[in-house]
Formats: sequence, C-alpha cells, structure tokens
Amino acid sequence: MKRIVLPVLAALTLAAYVPADAHARRGGKVVLHGDIVIEKDSRRTEDVLTDGSLRIDGTLAADAVSLGGPVTVNGLVTGDVSTMGGPVTINGRADDDVSSFGGPITVAGEVSGDVSSLGGPVLVSGHVEGDISSLGGNVKLTSGAVVDGDISTMGGLVEREDGAVHRGSVTSFDTRDIRRALLDVGRVARQGEKRLSPLLAGGLATAGLIFLFSLLFTGVILLLLPAVFFPLHTGRAAEAVRADFWRATGIGALITVAFFPAMLMLLVSILGIPLIPLALLLLVCAAALGLSGFSVVLQERFFEGIKRKGPASLLGQVVVGYALMAGLLIFGNIIPLIGGVLSFIGFMMMAFGAVVGLGAAWDTRMGNRPAPVPPAAAAQTAPAARPPAQEPPPQS
Repeated sequence: MKRIVLPVLAALTLAAYVPADAHARRGGKVVLHGDIVIEKDSRRTEDVLTDGSLRIDGTLAADAVSLGGPVTVNGLVTGDVSTMGGPVTINGRADDDVSSFGGPITVAGEVSGDVSSLGGPVLVSGHVEGDISSLGGNVKLTSGAVVDGDISTMGGLVEREDGAVHRGSVTSFDTRDIRRALLDVGRVARQGEKRLSPLLAGGLATAGLIFLFSLLFTGVILLLLPAVFFPLHTGRAAEAVRADFWRATGIGALITVAFFPAMLMLLVSILGIPLIPLALLLLVCAAALGLSGFSVVLQERFFEGIKRKGPASLLGQVVVGYALMAGLLIFGNIIPLIGGVLSFIGFMMMAFGAVVGLGAAWDTRMGNRPAPVPPAAAAQTAPAARPPAQEPPPQS
C-alpha cells in the first residue's frame, strides 16, 4: 500500500508549492521561472523549485522539483527528484527518491531510493536500488537494467527483457481483471439453473453483511469511548449542538474544508511533517467526541417527535442515537427497492453529524469548557436592569 500511495504524496507535495508568492513571504520556497541548469563541476545546496525545465550536470545537495517541465540528471542529486507533468531522466545518480505525477521516468543511471510514478510509464536501463511503484503506467526493464527492490503496479504491466536483473518481487494488479471478474459474476448470476449460483449469491451477501456489521460495530466502540471515559466532555459537546446548531455546523464545515490545505502546508515544512499524524489523530478524536454529542441530540429529537421518553443515561443516549443512523444503513442493505435511499440517508446523517460534531468540539475546546451561550439566549436569561436607587429625602 505504501508503494501505491507514494506517487499521491509526491503529487500533494508538489501541489503545495503552487502558491509561491504568499508562501515565500512566510519563509517558504520560491518558484523559479525559466529553465534551470546546474553546470558541470558546480555544486548547489539549496532546493530547486521551477516551473520550467531543470538540467543537473553538476551536484545538487538538495531536492529538485519541477512544476511541469522536464528534469534531467546527468550529475548527482542527493535529495528527492520530483516533477508534475514532465518527464524525468536519470543519466547520472540520484541518492534519494524519484517521483513523477503524469510524466514518464527514464532511469539510465543509478537511483539509490524508490521510483514512483503516477500516470506515467517507467523505463529502467540503469540501476535502481529501491522499489519501483507505478499507478496507471507500465514498468519496463531493458536488458541492462538492475532493480534490487520490489516492483508494484496498479493499472499497468511489468515488462522485462532478457538480461534484466530483478532481485525483488513483482506485484501487478491490472484493472482489466476487475472488469473480467464482474462479467464472470454476472454470467454466473444469470445462470439460475446451476447450483453454484444461489451459493455464490448467498456467500457474497453474507460477506457483505459481515463487513457492514464489522464497520458498524467498530463505530459503536469508537463512539462509546468518549461517553465512557469523558462523559463531561461528551455532554458539553451535546450542549454546544443544542445551544447553536447552525454555528456548530458552520464551524465544522470550515474545519472540513480547511483541513486538507492545512495538511498540504505541513507537507512543505520539515518541522511540519511530524505533526501530520498528530493532526489526523486530533481530527479523529474531535469527530468521535462531536459525533457522540450529535447522537445524544439526535435521539432527544427522535423521542420528542414520537412523544416517548428516551434513555436517562448518557451512554444509552449515545448508543440509541448511533443506532438510529446505523439502522438506516443496515435496513438499506436488506430492504429491496427503497433500500438504497435508506442507506444513502443513513450515510449522509453520519457524515453531517461528524461535521456538526467537529464544530461542537471546537466550540467547547474538546469539551474542556462549557458551550458558548448564543447572544439571543443570553439576553433572555440576563436579569432585568434595576432602576437606580433613589436617595432618601433630607431630614429637617
């Protein structure tokens, strides 16, 4: 999985460099315009980021990034070599990873790290010490190629000529296999007279239900943790949803929209990369806490609508609220005709609840402070102003 994700991470890193002017004012890297050439016998220790072509005949002791132009390494690069849309040709040596988003990669020299391509082919006639991964492109090893690591492709083929040396394993997944498998399943399903058809259909349905119940059970465990270990924080998150529902919705929507660009900004900083797992963990914890609070409010509205009394304990309220959303998903996969609509409604309720819950978690600072009181409610609960006290008349 890591080898498939590498090209995507490389593309995200490149995309984070695009707002160069604003990023440069904060001390980031500046996009250079025009073609860049590092002459032979010269050495550069600063990262190179350009929207033109890049040719390295000397030594680059840093990263090389091109936004659309070709990258040619005839000398030595000790950092990463990345391009978005342009071809990468390694005639010299690259001591770190080489990645391309949409462009072909040609290795005629030596690469000490991994080679990752998203959408472009990889041609190796030199030496690659790391792994090769390609998403949507073929990988070809010519007769003089040497690859020490593994080769992984998804949507492409691996071709190896006679004389090529490959010391690792090959993992190739052709997307055409999915189409053939679906056609085979459809053909078997149409053959009702065979005994295998009911067994196959029943097996697939059972496997799907087991997978669905596993996901829902995992969700129950995740939502019960805040209610069991942090009941006060969960109650405050629910109170934030009750106090100002649309405020929590708006804040949660802003967090959802801003989270992905924030991750891109962390990717461009060496100090920010270690913070990415912490940010993801914080997002999951906030969503779990907020969704637990949303479940409490949801079950309250449900029992108010049917004129019944709901559970008194916080844990029971969270379970019932989650069961209302999960029940739509379960029955949606069982009931014919309208089942798809029910599943969609249940999924949207969970997604919307997570967004509202993020806003509630922000408002209460993960439940560490009470929910803010809306101005209208504060005005209604504020004590009436007392008239100024009159001084007693002077005594004669």
